[in-house]
Parts: sequence; structure tokens; C-alpha cells
Amino acid sequence: MAEVNSSSKRTLYQVEIKNWSATAIGGRELQLDADPAILRAYKQERWLKHWDSERGSFRHKYVEKVLSRMKIPTRADDDSGQLRPILPPIQPHEVEPMLCFWWAVHPDGDDESLFSYSLPTGHTSGFSSLTVFSMSSYLRSLPDDEVVLEMPVASRRIDWLNKLFR
Repeated sequence: MAEVNSSSKRTLYQVEIKNWSATAIGGRELQLDADPAILRAYKQERWLKHWDSERGSFRHKYVEKVLSRMKIPTRADDDSGQLRPILPPIQPHEVEPMLCFWWAVHPDGDDESLFSYSLPTGHTSGFSSLTVFSMSSYLRSLPDDEVVLEMPVASRRIDWLNKLFR
């Protein structure tokens, strides 16, 4: 059975991933070596493009849906691949929303790639905060010029494509 130590805090993230490119959905390109002031303004503009401060919600349903409570799972795969009950059962207060953007985004333009955003008191979702991750901000924060990824499935597909289209 899938069990959790009762003294540890569990968090189940319900995640919405928006992997649009920089120029998709009304975006604009941001140079890798952008001046810090331009980067800050860009991050704020990207946030305000989607977050409506007056309404206290996202402007578009395709982003706002991260704040719609998901159905909480009651069973999960164990190490052998068998479905087992999750014990103790996951409670609604253990579920938190997370929104992942590909582009650089932050309400204050800060250099954080992972941050918590407080939702207005009494938000219709019942959530008090939202965790946001910006892939672009994360990649910009890395000290190395190169990122090495292990992607065996993608590698095999590329090999097949190379064989087909020599």
C-alpha cells in the first residue's frame, strides 16, 4: 500500500504547463543578454498579459484552469506497477496549484524562477496561493553556457529520422 509518514507534510501539485515560445500568443522575443531593466520589464509585462489584478484572476480560461480543483486521486502505482490505495487519503488542503511558463515571467520582474503568488482572500478556487515556475528564468540563472540533457527517447527518434531521411 502507498503510505505516507503522518509527520511529513505532503503536497500534491496540480500543474498547468504553458510551453508557448517567446513569440507565441502575442509574445515577443527576449535576447539572452538582455539588459537587466529590459528583462525586469519583460517579466512584468508577461505576468500582466495573463493576470488581471483588478479581477484577481487570470484573463484566459486556458490559464485560469490551473485554479480549478482537480479530482483527487485515491490510488497510485506502487513500485511493482500495481494500483494501490493512497493511505492516508489525500486531503484537499494538501493540493496546491502550480503554473509553469516557458517564457520569463514574474509579477515584480524579479530573478526568481520558482515563486509563490498570493491569491486574493476568498478567491473562488479556495486556494490561497499559486506556485509559478518560469523555465526561461531558470535557464537564464544557470552558470554554464551549455545544458546537457539525457533524452534517450528523443535520441532514438532522431536516429530513426536520420536513417529515413539521409
